[in-house]
Amino acid sequence: MSGPFYGNQFGSAAPAYGAAFDEGLRKHMLRVYNFMMLGLAVTGMVALFVASTPALYVPIFTTPLKEGR
Repeated sequence: MSGPFYGNQFGSAAPAYGAAFDEGLRKHMLRVYNFMMLGLAVTGMVALFVASTPALYVPIFTTPLKEGR
């Protein structure tokens, strides 16, 4: 039977393209997420270093700036 509702009339080229597109998108998103994870790790290490060094955190929290000016 041939008709618009019986099977794929375009063959198997579309699923192959879709799979290649999905694989490329997956690789790109993994790269993006890995960079985000690296950025969070660096931020955490810097925050830990600043929090454990009084010479760095005392000037930050004892500024002469006041709220409401």
